[in-house]
Amino acid sequence: MPGIMHKSMGIVSYNSLPKWQKKWWNFSLNDTTGIYNKKFNTKEEKISEYCLIVDNLGWEWSRENIKKYKNFLLFGEKIIPHGPVDKDFNQVWVTKQEHDQYNFFLLLKYYIEKFIKALKSKDFDLSVVFAGIIAHIIQDGCYPSHALSNSRFYEYFPHPSKIPHFHSIIDETKVILSEGKARLLGTTTEEIAFRTYILIENNIAWCKNNILKIVDAIYKRNGKLLRKLIQTVCENAVEIVSSLWYSAICVSAGRYKRKEEENLKSIYLTDFIPYYCHPGGKYPFIVKNHSIVNGKLKPLYIKEKGKIKKVRDGLGMTSFVSAKYLIDSSIFKRFRCKVGFSPVYKEGQNENTKVKFIIETSDAIKNQARPDLRYENTKKVYEGIVKPGNAIEIDIKVEDAVTFIVSAISEPEQENGNKKYPFPHIVIGEPVFLKN
Repeated sequence: MPGIMHKSMGIVSYNSLPKWQKKWWNFSLNDTTGIYNKKFNTKEEKISEYCLIVDNLGWEWSRENIKKYKNFLLFGEKIIPHGPVDKDFNQVWVTKQEHDQYNFFLLLKYYIEKFIKALKSKDFDLSVVFAGIIAHIIQDGCYPSHALSNSRFYEYFPHPSKIPHFHSIIDETKVILSEGKARLLGTTTEEIAFRTYILIENNIAWCKNNILKIVDAIYKRNGKLLRKLIQTVCENAVEIVSSLWYSAICVSAGRYKRKEEENLKSIYLTDFIPYYCHPGGKYPFIVKNHSIVNGKLKPLYIKEKGKIKKVRDGLGMTSFVSAKYLIDSSIFKRFRCKVGFSPVYKEGQNENTKVKFIIETSDAIKNQARPDLRYENTKKVYEGIVKPGNAIEIDIKVEDAVTFIVSAISEPEQENGNKKYPFPHIVIGEPVFLKN
């Protein structure tokens, strides 16, 4: 992303903060990094320039520079990535890898902790350094040119005669920026980091879902469509950065509204992007707020106390679908949901159909993939049988968990003397994590 966009988004994010925060966050106009060696004219100028620290440190890393800027480096030793990272903490846009959700979370958490620690100790000049670094990572992480492996553009969408430089075209697309609506993301450092991660993961998912439109707009030179698409990620970046800065200052100053805190009591599983999903039947993945019926997305329904109800927040799946999510059980200690067969879309079920619904947790990331969904070294926190009729209600504690897994395994039925595994439409209704 060009420096002007980083700076512009930094200014807009800063101007999205309330007046009391700008006054409280009283960093000086002096440069304390040694990078710029000058005095800035305004706070807006300084914070916007600091959003470019990651670029201005340059691409050459001598031993002298690594030693000089060690406090800025990731974990004190790794070069600061421009956006999401892979399993080896390489910035994903220059690799052929998918980004690693857990490593990206660790990256975000590291710099957010540094930022808030400096704020709490009122070392405001240091805090604005980390504010700029984390803003740069988020801003890049929201852009398709940094959120996704750039090699994918050419491998998946080749053109017989054109070879556009997708990265540059996306980065240099001009959009009009407007102030975001800063909101509280947490009352602890851990919660702010986790909710920030959730927001960016949803933006990365958006980039993946719209990559075909982006590539098509570039090939067809449809600047209007491309600006519209990039406008979305810019607005997301501004809102995430302003909300992060706002939340960090609220927590550090010990000042936030009770109503804002009330809104943080829970978080829906539908807000999460699974880091792994095993497909089953006609469901290539677990689907947010829909069932897949004859290849089309249909509303979710569930039966409660004999009545059919439409599900507002939920997940659609079938047998042998399994999804793994990154969670933080130090924040959210309880999980609640309802699970049942769809009472409207009855394909794959009869009066005798039974499916085992399982919830497991692990204190580590589980990258293991098994067709029978029998994962190793996990803790089974729930197992129940789903069958036609009323949905079952689940309310469980979640402890010492980094990974949260939901799975459905159908019990075999006999058909002409042979085993047959049914694939009914399963609905997880109102899946929510609670703090208490």
